[in-house]
Amino acid sequence: MELESTTKKPLVLLVDDDKFVLHFLQLSLKHSDFEVVTASSVDEGQKVLESKGIENFFCVLTDYLMPGKKGVELLKWIQKKDRTLSTIIVTGEGEKEIVQGFLRDGATDFLEKPSSKTQIMTAVLKGIETTLKSRNLMAKEDASIELPIPILNEKYTGSQITDIDQIQKSWESTLGARLPKSIGDRFQDLIVCLREGVLNAMEYGCLKSPDKLCSLKISFYEKTHRIVVKIEDPGQGHNFQISTALDIDGTEERDLHLGLAIMNNLSDAFSLERNGATVFFEFHLLRASSLS
Repeated sequence: MELESTTKKPLVLLVDDDKFVLHFLQLSLKHSDFEVVTASSVDEGQKVLESKGIENFFCVLTDYLMPGKKGVELLKWIQKKDRTLSTIIVTGEGEKEIVQGFLRDGATDFLEKPSSKTQIMTAVLKGIETTLKSRNLMAKEDASIELPIPILNEKYTGSQITDIDQIQKSWESTLGARLPKSIGDRFQDLIVCLREGVLNAMEYGCLKSPDKLCSLKISFYEKTHRIVVKIEDPGQGHNFQISTALDIDGTEERDLHLGLAIMNNLSDAFSLERNGATVFFEFHLLRASSLS
């Protein structure tokens, strides 16, 4: 199988607490066209993905049963951060009954120990191809809307909390006319998430760097039935540690700013970058439609 052309050399992450298994996996992929990175735990794997940029990885192969967090927890974390990234779970003898659960959680494939070098290479190549196809599909943006946020202009001298109510009304009018009808009852949830995201940017970023502006972009992907929102604050982000707040299924929210917790609960997918300075969230629609 030949890889489709890509501008970056694909990164593959291998995660296993057994150094001998990691060495064997590395040897299995030795003569490949991609770069292999290793980690010995779920936590280390997450740090590697974040430090090198999860968008630069095209496949993750992780052992299921490890001390501390299991491989399925890494899978769920990846699904929160980047649903296009293929994840392969390696199971041991007697763990086959949990495979269906992996697939429901978003795993691309699974391997059963012991696996041959050929089986490992084939699975990773398949995972990379799946990632490429998913990202190419997502890249075909059908339409996008960039909403004005005058309250974040550096020359603004009014009351931000009061005036955002008026800005919200303008959003409702603009988006109501342009977003697909299939969003239905979730339209108001989207508006609430937009409001909370901008308030978050105002409180934790732009006020610390008033010479920079926040941007808000809403993209609609017809083929995957999704609305994706990116709120990017070029300021400093949060002043407290939030990196562990969403590690497992978004349930550990005690350290989150209230607005971010609301966004996490209302949207179908939610992630943070740069210590919360950039926020992504998605709404998944029931059927395809198009922006008018």
